[in-house]
Amino acid sequence: MTIADDVTHTTWSRVQSGLHVGNRDGEFLGFVEKGPDGRFVAFDGHAEPVGTFTRLEEAEGAVEHG
Repeated sequence: MTIADDVTHTTWSRVQSGLHVGNRDGEFLGFVEKGPDGRFVAFDGHAEPVGTFTRLEEAEGAVEHG
């Protein structure tokens, strides 16, 4: 599944179960990984953790607004 945001030109793609990758205007933005506890860990474009969230949308937002 791919979700595109027309305003920021951010696209989120589900690479595999529990792993979503973000791109903005064709540039790697970061990724979100679902942990074994069901929470989502957000990482920036340098694979540095941004935070842990209960909802995928929150984690993606954290990456986008880093």
